[in-house]
Amino acid sequence: AERRLFEGERHYTQALAREGAGQPAAALAEAQRAVDAGGGRDARLLAAAIAIGAGELDVASGHLAAILALDADDADAIYDSALVADRRGDYNGAREGYLTTLRSAPAYAAARYNLAALTWRRGVTAEALHHVALFQRDYPADPRGAELRVVQVRLAFAQRRRDRPAGHQPQEQLRQPGERERVARG
Repeated sequence: AERRLFEGERHYTQALAREGAGQPAAALAEAQRAVDAGGGRDARLLAAAIAIGAGELDVASGHLAAILALDADDADAIYDSALVADRRGDYNGAREGYLTTLRSAPAYAAARYNLAALTWRRGVTAEALHHVALFQRDYPADPRGAELRVVQVRLAFAQRRRDRPAGHQPQEQLRQPGERERVARG
């Protein structure tokens, strides 16, 4: 049993090294060996993550399903399952998975970030703004917040444009050049 555990750790380490070297197929093979050697949850999560990155979504789903069969509340496996749904273009599955991740682990910043990105890509502006605001409130030190601030400005601008009556122009565009200068000078 101890030798088998050592083999699992060795393959796990090799999988990480292969992934870092940009060899996803070799990394996935090593991660599978780690699983086969009894690497358990962590080996399966690593195999799933590598598989997602390599576009092997069915392989990832198999590893994640095995983890969730043992622990339906595993936030990492729920999150990775949401990533799989996102990569497959399953908006509802991805959205529900990210929300479930946050219910299971409220501090899971990546889930909130991906909710903002997912809803933004889908054009669900009000919800995207909601998730951006929650991300900024709950994770103020996260460096991804700066990226989301840009998204927030774009979304707010797009939402204001949609909320205007047809033919309405922003006030700045209706002024004459001389009027703009007088306003700017005070």
